[in-house]
Amino acid sequence: MSSVIVDDTDLSQLAYTSPPSWVREGAPPEYNSTTHGTGRVGSTVTFTFNGTSVGVFGSVSQSTPTKNITTVSTYQVDGASTVTYTAPVSLTSHLTHQQFFQSAKLQDGQHSLLITVTQADDSAKYWLDYLVYIPGSSTTSSSTPSSPPSASLSSDPAASPSLSPDSSGTSHSGVSGGIIAAAVLVSVSAILLLFVSALWWRKRRARSQALARGQFEVEGEIQARSWLFRQLI
Repeated sequence: MSSVIVDDTDLSQLAYTSPPSWVREGAPPEYNSTTHGTGRVGSTVTFTFNGTSVGVFGSVSQSTPTKNITTVSTYQVDGASTVTYTAPVSLTSHLTHQQFFQSAKLQDGQHSLLITVTQADDSAKYWLDYLVYIPGSSTTSSSTPSSPPSASLSSDPAASPSLSPDSSGTSHSGVSGGIIAAAVLVSVSAILLLFVSALWWRKRRARSQALARGQFEVEGEIQARSWLFRQLI
């Protein structure tokens, strides 16, 4: 099943702690040119979904040489143990499409992801860009299935396998067997047709030869009788 992208602006699926904890900013190449950021420790966002896995992506602010503060956040699915992500220190650029979290494969059903900012300030905000999840087999989603934007991803060492859904091959043995049987039947029919045609051709040729011989003999006899008749006259 295709993955579904949930933008940071989708307030129908994301529940942020009340402003001014979070601010909305963003620019290309961030997804939809938007992000939600916070420099306040303890800020949270909750995402409830029906599916089998979820990943979180965001941006990392450019640090200053005099104040290299790292942003730290935790991720917890259904109240289980938390996974911590520490953003890299970037002195050269603002990093986008960074993977902050990837869940393990979950049981098909409804789940709740809690994101908590545990270390940040105004010079090193936590920036949430989008989430990607694999919907469950019985999920009816209003979102359009899509592929995440092309990006350079920094995976969390504690993260689990990728979002790619399991794929199962489809057996075509029945179709192949039918095709083989049809091919054999056609081949046998063609051979029989050739055999019958050959017999018919041989019989016709033999008959033609016999008729030719008979005609020759009759003509010879007629010529002989004609010669004899002329002699008698």
